[in-house]
Amino acid sequence: MKRKFSHVSYVTDYMLMVVKIISTHFGDVSGKTILDMPAGNGWVSEELAKHGAHCNDAPDCRSFSTWF
Repeated sequence: MKRKFSHVSYVTDYMLMVVKIISTHFGDVSGKTILDMPAGNGWVSEELAKHGAHCNDAPDCRSFSTWF
């Protein structure tokens, strides 16, 4: 099931940069838990999950406050 978090339906340079930075900094993300906030269209979480990360995505800061 494809979730839609925002109006952005494409991959931006910023999204590509975030995945690259996380991959470079942490190396293997398998088994790591990553909070993707704001999650936008969910692409960053999906990409990191393909590499074994457990991603929690929050579409915006308002939804994050319900986690406490």
